[in-house]
Amino acid sequence: MSSTVPTCQVIMVFAFRGNRSRAFASTFLSALDAEKNGFGTGPTGLDCLLFAGHTGVSMDSGADRLRLQS
Repeated sequence: MSSTVPTCQVIMVFAFRGNRSRAFASTFLSALDAEKNGFGTGPTGLDCLLFAGHTGVSMDSGADRLRLQS
């Protein structure tokens, strides 16, 4: 059995609680209702994330993002 300690990783979790303000929710729910009744395309994927909230996880402290920019 190995006695070496594994390298610790930094895991960052970013949480976005969602936007339930009256103005945003009204627009979002109208788009959702229009799609349900066949009158429109509905809310975008981004609108759904902004309304419901979501999380993001980084296991490399943004190293991939920094590598892609250079």
